[in-house]
Amino acid sequence: MARTLTELNVHPMEAYAPTATSALAVPLASGLLASSHFESQSNAQSVLECTELVALILQAHLRSQTTTDWRLDVRKRLTLKLVCRFWRATLVSTPELWSNIVLVPEMPQWYIDQVFQYAKATSKQLKIRLEAHSRHADVDHFSSCIVPPLIAVADTITHLSMQYGSHKDWNAFASRLHALDAQPELNLASLRHLHITYLGNQSSDIRVPLPFPRLITDIRHLHLDGLPLTSSVVGPNLISLALLNLDLIYDDAESCHDLTMNLLDCLRQTPRLVVLLIGDLCERFIDESALHNLPCRRTAVVFWSPSSQLPNSNSFPSV
Repeated sequence: MARTLTELNVHPMEAYAPTATSALAVPLASGLLASSHFESQSNAQSVLECTELVALILQAHLRSQTTTDWRLDVRKRLTLKLVCRFWRATLVSTPELWSNIVLVPEMPQWYIDQVFQYAKATSKQLKIRLEAHSRHADVDHFSSCIVPPLIAVADTITHLSMQYGSHKDWNAFASRLHALDAQPELNLASLRHLHITYLGNQSSDIRVPLPFPRLITDIRHLHLDGLPLTSSVVGPNLISLALLNLDLIYDDAESCHDLTMNLLDCLRQTPRLVVLLIGDLCERFIDESALHNLPCRRTAVVFWSPSSQLPNSNSFPSV
């Protein structure tokens, strides 16, 4: 039975791509494809070289046209596919061209599925926004759509950057990860950078936001904004740890004591930690909990508040 374009994760316009290179194609690529007098082996080699060349052209174009607007990114990739079927085949068969993935609640399901399908097993950098910018978008539904493919490719994710607008939105996503956390498929062994940022400007709408649920054994840089710290998320190769908007969750002496205990537990497991940034925490709680006297022999401990200047990210060590 013939499958529909939607089932194949193909945008309807892609069916109209010309079979040969059009006027939009690069002349060099067109010239390489025009040769028809080589032996079959030479032809195969020429096609391979042409595919690699076009892939490099597409990669350079996509990098030079980086945008935070997912709609523009969709149009840009669709335009490249419509140049000709050879360009489309090159684009969809080169996983590296889909390795930088942006996911937002307004995205249609077909495009989310397409991105993960084309990215295959290549190393990935993901940016996820857990905040709806449209009344038609819903973070809880969005989370249910992206968690299964995330689980499937978890072992290929090297960088994960997330933004959330409220702890309710964060918990909608994190609760689904927690539900799957016991399953062996959730493997984040390749993750080196985890950066979670709070986009809101008000107090927490949930008393206890969920922590990130998984042990990341080889993580190097961890940034948690408005989320609780647990020793289960750090590993022995951690280099920098930033904890900001702590006043959203640690707002009394008892909770600050819990933070201190968790930090001490983390420090025992992170012998390579170089920088520890603690931000937005009441100074009185710092003194009462002895956070100012953490046993960090090789670690630079920085306390930051809104009245002070946030350290430049360039001062943090790189991998």
